Amino acid sequence: MKNKGFTLIELLAVIVILAIIALIAVPIILNIITDAKIAAFKETANAFVRAGKYYYSRQLDENESMFEFPKDKDKIEIDDKEVTSGNMTITSDGDIMLAISDGTYCARKSYNQSNVTVDKNSNNCYIYKINGATKNDGYMSFDGVDDYVDLGLKEYEFKNGVTYAIRFKLNTEPDLTKEYDLLGNWEYAGGGIMVYGGTFNSYIFIGNEYKRLSQSEKILPNIWYTVVGTYDNNTMKIYINGKLIGSINAEGTIKISPVPLFVGANPQPNNNHNKFVNMDVESVSVYDRAITEEEVTNGYTDEIKVQNTNGLLRHIDFK
Repeated sequence: MKNKGFTLIELLAVIVILAIIALIAVPIILNIITDAKIAAFKETANAFVRAGKYYYSRQLDENESMFEFPKDKDKIEIDDKEVTSGNMTITSDGDIMLAISDGTYCARKSYNQSNVTVDKNSNNCYIYKINGATKNDGYMSFDGVDDYVDLGLKEYEFKNGVTYAIRFKLNTEPDLTKEYDLLGNWEYAGGGIMVYGGTFNSYIFIGNEYKRLSQSEKILPNIWYTVVGTYDNNTMKIYINGKLIGSINAEGTIKISPVPLFVGANPQPNNNHNKFVNMDVESVSVYDRAITEEEVTNGYTDEIKVQNTNGLLRHIDFK
């Protein structure tokens, strides 16, 4: 008997049917894989929460505890290789706030929230603590009495340099004899951006002493400014509204600060924070590198627009 093969039309029909099946099946399979990855990372986050609760159960004091990951994984005794960045806060009551990333997904848990949520916003995967500051339409308001925002990064080692950036306006005329700490973590270490003598200052502890970079332009109240301070382990620079205003040579490493980065105040280890600022803030950014002059020109003028997330540790847009 003579075998009969497929005709060209029949072969084309089979190919079309297979293509249709593939179009239907591939997205379904990809969704299943994605859902499995999300579920697995959620379980990783739940493991961090359980480790945090266990850590709290063993503590004799009632102080709030903050952890940066992956640096502090050993402190809560968790063996994990997925998490590439994030932080966790355990309150004095044992409540846990968490944000961790594996480079693709971000798992978050807020205070008084029982379940962990996962999304694909890994570049902004961190938590910050608001103390008194008030969210308004397009900015965060600080009263200059006791308001601040805690960005974390306690004991962070800025090996490759640093960038501090803030867009803000003062609500009152600055007292020329006082210091107003806009963004920083000074405590015989660290650095940041402040207003002193009515002008902007970048102030960083390099080597064995503080190095100060000042400029002469007087700050006016109720005017929005974008201020950027950078240090690349060789040179300090300060920019205002996208323009380089000054620079000094200051070779050395940044001393690790024992306190976290604050917006709107000078953080103290004993919680007696000071040098509060009456101001409104649109956004802040912190890098563990010195961003380039081109990056400043393109993204830090009349607003803060992050275009390169390389080395970005914090970016908070209160708008």
